[in-house]
Amino acid sequence: MRGQEMDIDLPLFAWKPVCSVVAFPLKKRIGKVRRVAGVFNEKSEKQRLWYWRTQVAQLSDQLQRIGYGEERIEEEIEAFRVAVSRELSMMNYQRLSRGNNPKGVA
Repeated sequence: MRGQEMDIDLPLFAWKPVCSVVAFPLKKRIGKVRRVAGVFNEKSEKQRLWYWRTQVAQLSDQLQRIGYGEERIEEEIEAFRVAVSRELSMMNYQRLSRGNNPKGVA
């Protein structure tokens, strides 16, 4: 085969991997979770609702821009809601355990 070019088909060189974007999970964005929980502790019920809706809209827009579908966005938002709820519980427990409860703790 000297002097002749070999026509070799190597599928490995033609392979093109599927590209997908994976965002850092919302529930693992601890700074964001703590910030939202902190705001919740300072706001009235009406203000909390407005703030939550604003946060959900922003996070949903971010996930939609990178290509997440509606179902995946809903899963991420729900996981974020659970993380914020847990953070609120921990904040309130810490506040109560320090004795900062105006009604007292037995």
